[in-house]
Amino acid sequence: MTPRTGMTTDTAFLDQLGDRLRGSTTPTTLATAVTRIDSPQAAEIVARLAGARSGRAELYDQLRAGTAPASLDPAWLLAIARIAALGRGMADPDVAVSAFGLVRDRQGTAVFDSASADLYAQLLLRHAPDRLADLLGELELTDPVLWALQTDAVNPFTGAGRSADEWAARLTIPFTDAGLDPVGVTGDAAVPFERLTATPATTVEDAGTVTVVMSAYRPDRGIFAAAASILNQSWRDLELLVVDDASPPDYTELLDEVAALDDRVRVLRAPVNGGTYLVRNLALDHARGDFVTFQDFDDWSHPRRLERQLEPLLADPRLLATRSRALRAFPDLSFTYPGYPPGRLNASSLLFRRREALELAGYFDAVRKSADVEFPQRLAAAAPGSLLDLPESLPLAVTQLRTDSLSRGHISPGWLHWTRILYRDAFRYRNRLIRAGSVPARYDGNPGARVLPLPDPSWSALPSAPSEPRYDVVVVNDWRQKKRNPDGVIADLRMAIGAGLSVAVAHGETFDPAPRPGAHEAMDSRILELFTTGELAVSHLTQRARAGLVLVHDPAALQFVPDTGGSGLTAERVAVVVDEASGQDEGRSYRAADVAANAKRLFGTEPVWVPRTARARARLEAGGFGEVSAHTLVNAFAPFGLTVHILRPGPGRPVIGRHVPDHASHWPATSADLLAAYPDHDDIDVRLLGGHRTPARALGGAALPPNWLTYDDDQMDVRTFLAQLDFFVYFDRDGAAVPGAAVLEAVASGCVVVLSPQLKPVYGDGAVYCAPAEVRDVVTRLHGSPDAFAQQQHRARRWADEHHGASAFLTALSGLAGG
Repeated sequence: MTPRTGMTTDTAFLDQLGDRLRGSTTPTTLATAVTRIDSPQAAEIVARLAGARSGRAELYDQLRAGTAPASLDPAWLLAIARIAALGRGMADPDVAVSAFGLVRDRQGTAVFDSASADLYAQLLLRHAPDRLADLLGELELTDPVLWALQTDAVNPFTGAGRSADEWAARLTIPFTDAGLDPVGVTGDAAVPFERLTATPATTVEDAGTVTVVMSAYRPDRGIFAAAASILNQSWRDLELLVVDDASPPDYTELLDEVAALDDRVRVLRAPVNGGTYLVRNLALDHARGDFVTFQDFDDWSHPRRLERQLEPLLADPRLLATRSRALRAFPDLSFTYPGYPPGRLNASSLLFRRREALELAGYFDAVRKSADVEFPQRLAAAAPGSLLDLPESLPLAVTQLRTDSLSRGHISPGWLHWTRILYRDAFRYRNRLIRAGSVPARYDGNPGARVLPLPDPSWSALPSAPSEPRYDVVVVNDWRQKKRNPDGVIADLRMAIGAGLSVAVAHGETFDPAPRPGAHEAMDSRILELFTTGELAVSHLTQRARAGLVLVHDPAALQFVPDTGGSGLTAERVAVVVDEASGQDEGRSYRAADVAANAKRLFGTEPVWVPRTARARARLEAGGFGEVSAHTLVNAFAPFGLTVHILRPGPGRPVIGRHVPDHASHWPATSADLLAAYPDHDDIDVRLLGGHRTPARALGGAALPPNWLTYDDDQMDVRTFLAQLDFFVYFDRDGAAVPGAAVLEAVASGCVVVLSPQLKPVYGDGAVYCAPAEVRDVVTRLHGSPDAFAQQQHRARRWADEHHGASAFLTALSGLAGG
């Protein structure tokens, strides 16, 4: 299969970006990011880092043919193997197996990290099983994966002539090693999964009733195996409450058979289809047990599950809930799932004290997905320490991997669907508020009065789901925490929202800074605040939605994008915003031609390029960017809490300061200019928020002047810092690193801004201008003349209102939208 290329490859651009990534991230981390983004062009970077100078397509052909050059870098070749194995739109298991095999043949298995070793062995079982046996003793595999491979290799349901006794002996190992009753298979059900069985050697009687809730929609006969595993529990005092989610009438007979299995079974029928969690909420109102837990209708529970999960609750009254682990298996009882270990936390295993949990947290969120993750976290936020997860070494269930599962298309190794990430980030944000006592934890279960916005209309549990979204403006950026999300971008959003526009944000991942290892990074908390309060929607490049205007705030957010096949977000107009910093990043973090091509491919519309300043316009009009808009989308001047009502200048000596990045480009080039702009005199008080390590280096590592006071970034917020200053003074290396929103923040706070004359075309009456050597005189003069100081404050505010106020910003935005 020929890999997708996405667009013409600029090798010089990819190589310079690859060189920076090589020094700032690891092959595995970058491969995970590439599979998450699902960008063929991003995969080209990894191929070139591996040494494939002719590109990924030729490398794939060489790997298939066994002709790959000996010069390939083994660490990056392992990364290519991971992309070929797990890339959703770039999967090629044969190439992955060949790449892993090539590294093993040339370098040995010592260069394999554990994740690569596990993945290689898992792929061999699926695609080259005859080669697996020789490698099992050679690869350093994790114990759970090794067990799954050895068990699957002798599975009689997947291969003829295999020993059922040998397989059965291996099947039970995780259970008996944990001190549980042996697990085997029995009966002649057509689906091997439904033959799972275990018999408890002892039982527990009359120790408190447990209600086990089993939701079902269009169930097949596998529900009998699931029900039997509950009715066979060692904990005998239970009721099985089966709730049908409005299945068609022809399922009535099957459900009646389930009801007849045991006197402890009750069947309820929901009036309308609302999804698993609406069904669970209905069951909570009918449950009779002291405790409640859940069971999916196609899974199997070990007979000790309830007993083992109840033991900690009975021993510690402070605990409210427990969860347990499960093994996951396909219907043929094979456990190898490439990219995953065989075990996982079983969300459906949640078992809690019914009365206490309902009083404290209420009901499950009325959505169709992920509420079984949200509810226990909300409960734990309301009562810290009340949720206990049992050890990984104690598997108390086997969950079934089915192709028709709601989660299968939303989860793959290293990737979650954007709606699940958004929902996770939103409920975590609200849980922080719960822990702080700012919002209540309890939700009454009303689907029409949910406390969290819907990630997407398809998540709605209401009978008539909302229609396909339509937004006035969708702002595209890399919205992860600690990425390029300056306050000015948030101010743009607030101003558009304040004007009554329907606004959404959409995420586009960038490689600046480089990807970091670990789980999916959370979304910027300021975006989550706007989302959870309902002021802002969140969309995605792949969402079926329509926008009047797509506003790309960082061009790099459209450099590496997925292939939506024309079924994602579409727009009437697209505008790519460029400021001084992003203008300089062209050819470094993005290519203008690629961004334009991706905009056309994704949204169906050619973009225009929009400057934020006169300097940015000059950069765009110098060529290479395509059509340049006649509008300038000014930085929005909106104080939003920055204004401080302090009479300035204050008594005593003048206080000057700054808060900008700790980078050499943001500071004067020489120590002489540095000490002139920020004088080391007792008659001037200098204060810095962050960014003080660079001047220390510029002064030869000597101690900073005694009249300088420095703060780390986490010691105070910008508003508090600016309230201390009379003057915001900014000088840099060559006048190129424009301070942007920092100047507007300083004006909003009431500071007089002092800048280099080079910046006068940008800031006009918003500042006073002088050379570094003149700063002391200018500051002293204005500080000594309250009238002159006040006049400059008024001039700066008037300039900001005219050039960066709501009217200027919204006029430009309306022009871009075609209004």
